[in-house]
Amino acid sequence: MVMSINMPLRQEQVQRKIHFPDVAGILKARTGLSLGRLLDLFLFSVLLSLVLLYQFQLLTEWMPRVFRLREVLYFYLYLKIILFYRVRLNYNLLFIFAFLSYCLVVAAHTYFLHGGGLAIQGLMRFVNVAMLAPLAAVLFTNLKQVKFFIGIWLSVFALGAASGVYQMLGGELEWLVQDYLAMRAGLVRYKTLLGEPNVGGMASVIVYGYTLFSVRSWIRKAFLMAAVLILFLLSLSKAAVGGLLLATLIVLAFEYKALFTRSFLKKIMVLGLIMLLAASLVVGKSAGLRESLVSYTKAIFTTFVPFADSRGTDNDIVNDLLYRVFGTTMAGMELAREHSEFYAMNVLMGSSFGLAGSAAQDFLGPENTILPHNSFLEVYLVGGIFMILIFIVMILLALYKLLYLSFLNPYYKGLFVAMVMITGYMFSYSNIYDPITGGFFWLIVGVAANSQLNRNVTAG
Repeated sequence: MVMSINMPLRQEQVQRKIHFPDVAGILKARTGLSLGRLLDLFLFSVLLSLVLLYQFQLLTEWMPRVFRLREVLYFYLYLKIILFYRVRLNYNLLFIFAFLSYCLVVAAHTYFLHGGGLAIQGLMRFVNVAMLAPLAAVLFTNLKQVKFFIGIWLSVFALGAASGVYQMLGGELEWLVQDYLAMRAGLVRYKTLLGEPNVGGMASVIVYGYTLFSVRSWIRKAFLMAAVLILFLLSLSKAAVGGLLLATLIVLAFEYKALFTRSFLKKIMVLGLIMLLAASLVVGKSAGLRESLVSYTKAIFTTFVPFADSRGTDNDIVNDLLYRVFGTTMAGMELAREHSEFYAMNVLMGSSFGLAGSAAQDFLGPENTILPHNSFLEVYLVGGIFMILIFIVMILLALYKLLYLSFLNPYYKGLFVAMVMITGYMFSYSNIYDPITGGFFWLIVGVAANSQLNRNVTAG
């Protein structure tokens, strides 16, 4: 009798012991996202980190060679969004897919002309960063996620500034710098975790515009603005000087009504003090603060005033920009004409990855190829008028969408300014596939193409 009474109780106790909490249900209740989507966002954060830390991976070649983590993550995430996500197409996303699809056409053209090795390497280099855009356009669901992933980018930026300060204070980073040495006006231009000095300088201007509008926390704003000025000064970059002036004009155009309000002036004074302390750290590294300040002022001044460099050519910002926009363009078109039997067709469809870019130079040598300091020129040389039109329309659509959304949500102002600056830099640098500047560019392009995200902003 006792046994018959206790048996149901024991079965109930066993059932209670093997009952597990509904983790997926709890996560969905708190975040509004399924466990699978949260996993995809986590893997996207790993992928983004690997793309941005390209300089570090160059020094640990065994990791990408053995595991091919970036390629595996790209394959998995693209497979997921194709098979399991409802991709909401709009004009922005259609032009992104059109650009990436045309890259495959260029790869096929390269294979026909130069073989599979150059075709694969050229394609991988050209789209390695660009493939982030469709993922951002599909995976992101709210602004909180956008801020988180841009926060990853900003964290890498801060690490780059820290690596420059460490070297400036006497630290050795042989594993990073190796035999790299660049000078301007007698001052060392530091290579950082972000890459060569110009990349750090351009990144500083991008963060400057983004931070002023899109970072609300004054602690984060102060930290980022200090990093901005440190990288700006350490880079001694002509692009950074010109870009900073342009970005400031854009900021003032947005905020002209608030220029003389007490609140605005107070914020400017606080940021000015922070940046002055950061500048003092950089320029005060040598024997005397006064002498260092004069040296840095001279180095920045010479970016605008023509002076003869070691080759006897004017090396100021105007002549340098004219050469990169017009000089390299004419040289690239002439080279394309010399090496083409069907030049009229190449004007329309491009000359393949075998004409321009570092992959072409590695395979075919510098005498038969060109390494443009101009993203628009490189897109035209490899893909012709068809590809450059797709690329330009894609950028214009993204800028229009960001400007429109900036009137609905002030956060987008920072993205718009950053997008304008990166696009401007494309006339003198290959930012289209640079891990740092290109990483920010394609993230923003993806955000502009995200239907669900932008619909939520518009509705709010």
